[in-house]
Amino acid sequence: MSGIYAIAWGTPKEVPCPSAIEVQYIGMTDNFKNRMSQFASSAGIHYEGRYSGHSAAWRWPEGASERMHVAFFPLEECMAPHLKAGFLHWQEALAIDAYFIKHGGVPRLNAGGGLIQLR
Repeated sequence: MSGIYAIAWGTPKEVPCPSAIEVQYIGMTDNFKNRMSQFASSAGIHYEGRYSGHSAAWRWPEGASERMHVAFFPLEECMAPHLKAGFLHWQEALAIDAYFIKHGGVPRLNAGGGLIQLR
């Protein structure tokens, strides 16, 4: 399933929208189930150690999941592949922009750098 997803940390009052302060990462995918599996593997959530899969998850504290929340916003599936790819990138950019406008920066995992600290 194609769409935009937001990974949050903390105790959001409702489903974390892309502009919520708890959001640590905003991404897009054409295969949500596989992408979440990749994140879990690289973040060391379901297995001991980290495995290849999701580059941003390598900056996630290993095994941290007790206050993790994931929200998925599905997008229209009935499009030509090249249009769907462009639409996914555009929607991801809009979601990151919504976060940027509200908080003056991008979500911590989107920003890159080293291992993040979760509060």
